[in-house]
Amino acid sequence: MAFEGQVAEAQGISTLVQKLIEEEGVPPHEILVLLRTDYNKHFSRLIEEKLDALAIESSDPEAVGRMLGKRDNRWLLAVFRLLVHREDALAWATLLHLIRHWRLVRQLHLRPRCGKSNAVRLCASFGPR
Repeated sequence: MAFEGQVAEAQGISTLVQKLIEEEGVPPHEILVLLRTDYNKHFSRLIEEKLDALAIESSDPEAVGRMLGKRDNRWLLAVFRLLVHREDALAWATLLHLIRHWRLVRQLHLRPRCGKSNAVRLCASFGPR
């Protein structure tokens, strides 16, 4: 297939998807549109808009990755993990990676509580004042 531009391509793809669903009986969850590149959703945004106009749902498998790539969301997820399991080493490592200055530890009213052993678990070395 060849299209004269991005808008025509998006229209053609959405029309093809609609025909697959309505005329061929293909379930929407079995249809996959692959793009070679999609920097900043440059190509997929137009396709999604055309599919939305036809009331055809679409999903973006990279949306979760983009969401978890944001610092605040990673911080929140790590905190939630610690609420469930206080000794979650990955959550502690994530928080320590995200904290750039130990001032933040003081702002959270935490202070080091070190034991005599050098093998003190990281999660046990912090506690409320």
